[in-house]
Amino acid sequence: MSHIVAEQAKGSFPETRKRAPLLAATIEQEVVDAGWPVGEHMGFEKDLLERYGVGRALFREAIRIVEQHQVARMRRGPRGGLIVTAPHVSAVTEAMSVYFRYSGTTALQLFEVRAIIEPLAAETAAHRITEDGIERLRHLINAPIPTTALPRELFDPLHAAIAELTNNFALSLFLDVINRLLTQFLAPLLQVGHSPTIEQGRSVHAELAQAIMEGDAVQAGWLARQHVFSMMDGFSDEDLQATAPSSSGQLGVALEGQTGRPASTSQAQNPKMAAVLASRIEDELITSGWPLGHRIGFEPELIETYGVSRAVFRETVRVLEHHGVARMKMGPSGGLVVTKPSPSLASQATALLLEYHHVQAEEVRELRMALELGCLDLALAKGLSPADITSLTDATPDSRINEDPDVGMCNGLHLQLAELTGNPALQVFSSSLMSLWRFRAKNFYHPRAIDQTAAGVQRIIDEHAGIVSALATNDRPVARRRMITHIDHTGGSYQPRQLQVPDIGSLRESS
Repeated sequence: MSHIVAEQAKGSFPETRKRAPLLAATIEQEVVDAGWPVGEHMGFEKDLLERYGVGRALFREAIRIVEQHQVARMRRGPRGGLIVTAPHVSAVTEAMSVYFRYSGTTALQLFEVRAIIEPLAAETAAHRITEDGIERLRHLINAPIPTTALPRELFDPLHAAIAELTNNFALSLFLDVINRLLTQFLAPLLQVGHSPTIEQGRSVHAELAQAIMEGDAVQAGWLARQHVFSMMDGFSDEDLQATAPSSSGQLGVALEGQTGRPASTSQAQNPKMAAVLASRIEDELITSGWPLGHRIGFEPELIETYGVSRAVFRETVRVLEHHGVARMKMGPSGGLVVTKPSPSLASQATALLLEYHHVQAEEVRELRMALELGCLDLALAKGLSPADITSLTDATPDSRINEDPDVGMCNGLHLQLAELTGNPALQVFSSSLMSLWRFRAKNFYHPRAIDQTAAGVQRIIDEHAGIVSALATNDRPVARRRMITHIDHTGGSYQPRQLQVPDIGSLRESS
């Protein structure tokens, strides 16, 4: 049913290096506009080539991006074509993991994000707890302690239950992603029993659950924040500087069965060979300092080096291209060339998943408020130089906001502030919320929040300038109040009593 694909005039995609992402974004937007009809048939390749007016190579490159975001997939055969699919959280964690490995994101930086989000979840759950929720928490804190190599304090089911009790999918998703990534980063340490005591964690969990069950949001938020600090105290400063571990050790296992013999059942359950080989190549790039523009090699020699089939290698290249890690160039000066991963891949995947689950305005507002104030606190704590203030000033919107509110309002001051925290995880999470502007912005913001009149535009410009002015004088209370007011105007109403945003300006010191 190709009715969900809008007619595109031939030649509508300009001859630029970004044509494939542009076409992919167009296809994804059409799926969103159609209500994300999972299982719908968008059309056959031949029909879509004609409809979009592009060549086969460009179209297939765009489809690889769409498949990576788990928005749709190309199925072969007479009953095939481009089929709408349902995204999964794995698309988000995979995209984030790649960028975090490239940027050298540390466990400490992930904990910084968790210190912002976890208290918000506890406070929100306390406000929205039901009798069924109370019984659920009682069951969890009274359940026997499971025997596991991972400590309860980090990955206990209680945290997931609290996130679900918020009735905020965006908040639950961000916490889930943070915990999955922390599992990756800290797994080598946790496997050797490097953790706080089980009983100590159980006691803290019981106090936290009790505060939530009693509806004491202030106490619940404070306990959740202190709990994050206590988890961090279980690791040394060196441990907290750990980045995502290498996964290349799995390669030998994953490549078994590539000698022409059928793989055994156990071998078939191994990670997909192309994905594991892609991880190994990423590990090698990290070790070598990620030499942008460097030619890794040509296809024949790389197939021989890694001992894989051509099919596996070409699928590996597609994975690397999806992640923005490397790109295969044609010609005598081509080969597999190292490229720079972009945080936009992770933020777009997150925004798509949020859109698929139809997150509401209040969900986005709650999470955005916490992240924006968290970025402000961290940036001030790290110290803002005159050059930093200049970069914030340059990022504030101007009259172009009428022409492109997406750029003028969202991608300027807020993303620049996140960048000044020096925390790649915060940058990606903040950018994810801003990316929602691309998908039916009217669903996430109050209908009258964005005043496109001259007076409305000037108001936004003045609010941004006021925030920067307070930051320039290191006036944290005024900067926070101005940020709250600004988000109130552009992202829905704000109720201070229901959102006790944690102060993480001195994260390690106060722990």
